[in-house]
Amino acid sequence: MVEARRALEGAQRRRRGCRAVALLLASCGVGLQLAAGHALAASGGAAEPPGVSSTPYELSVLTYNTHGLRGFFTEDHPKARFQAIGRLINAYDVVLLQEDFAYHRIVEDLATHAIRSRGSRQDRNPIADLLAPIVCGECGAGLSTLINLEASSLIRRHREAYEDYSGWFDSGADAWATKGLLALRVRLPNGAVLDVYNSHLDAGKKPKRREDHRTRRRQLVQLEGAIREFSGSGAVIVAGDFNARVDLPHAALDQFVAALGLHESGASIPEARWRPRTDYIFYRSDEKTEIELVGVGEAEEFVDRLGIPLSDHPAIYARFSIRARREAD
Repeated sequence: MVEARRALEGAQRRRRGCRAVALLLASCGVGLQLAAGHALAASGGAAEPPGVSSTPYELSVLTYNTHGLRGFFTEDHPKARFQAIGRLINAYDVVLLQEDFAYHRIVEDLATHAIRSRGSRQDRNPIADLLAPIVCGECGAGLSTLINLEASSLIRRHREAYEDYSGWFDSGADAWATKGLLALRVRLPNGAVLDVYNSHLDAGKKPKRREDHRTRRRQLVQLEGAIREFSGSGAVIVAGDFNARVDLPHAALDQFVAALGLHESGASIPEARWRPRTDYIFYRSDEKTEIELVGVGEAEEFVDRLGIPLSDHPAIYARFSIRARREAD
């Protein structure tokens, strides 16, 4: 009996000890929670998800139609131009090139961007696909997107050729290439997710101006549909050569911008050196990613040693401050 009583008392003491330890741990847990709550209240918002920071990340974006037809048609020395272009683009985080047709490989050899993607390959019809390389080398969409982020930052990509086109031997002769759009989704170092679009719309003037306008309108409808399907209501940057002079009214482009809730960066270029620009950088924030424009203009360094521009288009840049929104924003 005495031994049994001693064993019972020992078990009771152990249980009381365990309860005491449990209470101590619980009180510590409550204290930690209170401390975390006070710290969170002091910070003024909800906790940031793992891998996401509200610290802004500055991103420079360049869009540039590089006039990359073979030298016989450009009447200059495109290889030398593209060697200069390939070096100069390394100063920009996101580079969106149009018409790098025959000289894309020169750009690739000189660029330092880890993320690289090209637009649709040449696929018009057997005759056009056979003859087009005489004019534009590899042809295809002539789009290249290069992004100075770790390769692992690329989440997804999409490319497609525009279904409508016009002009075989006039009106810009756009039918020979397969113009289209190229989209890349990336995650920035602060966790913000962004879709970047590169596009080149149909060109052309008289005698087929009405047909060219109709073609561009249909291409904008296709581009809008692609953005809705690929990005939904997400944050985007949409840039390229839209072949719509900034000084003229363009109902189709205005409708495209309004339908997607885009903002235009509004680059100003010297009228004495350039015709009114047709190159644009649009952008849009969403509930998770905030995009703020902090600078825009012409990248004036894209000239040769004599000060002659490296293309028949100005190089347009924009600088953005991008941050991942916190839940409480």
